[in-house]
Amino acid sequence: MMSRFSKDCEEASNIDKLQARKAVMSRMLVKSLQVGDAVFERISHAVYLAARGVVLVGNGPQGRKLAEMALQLVGTVDLTNRVVAAAEILVAAATVLVNVHGQWYTYLTDNM
Repeated sequence: MMSRFSKDCEEASNIDKLQARKAVMSRMLVKSLQVGDAVFERISHAVYLAARGVVLVGNGPQGRKLAEMALQLVGTVDLTNRVVAAAEILVAAATVLVNVHGQWYTYLTDNM
């Protein structure tokens, strides 16, 4: 009976510790994802440069190399494949957008 009670207390204590850790991690994550945070700005700029390299050069070896170089600045080279995949989707969306709305954009810019 006593051992079960102490086990239950220990499990409750572990759950409380886990919830406290989750709360601390959540606060840190929320704080670091705000605009103006140095870490957020540096990482988002590196991801922007990586995606820009892939969009402008392509997803071949040169585009991947540009993405790796940009992501290496913040130590996130492991994300290269994800950035390349996201950039490919961005290029596909932009291509469809130009095909669908290209003439309209041309008309708007010519008449400004």
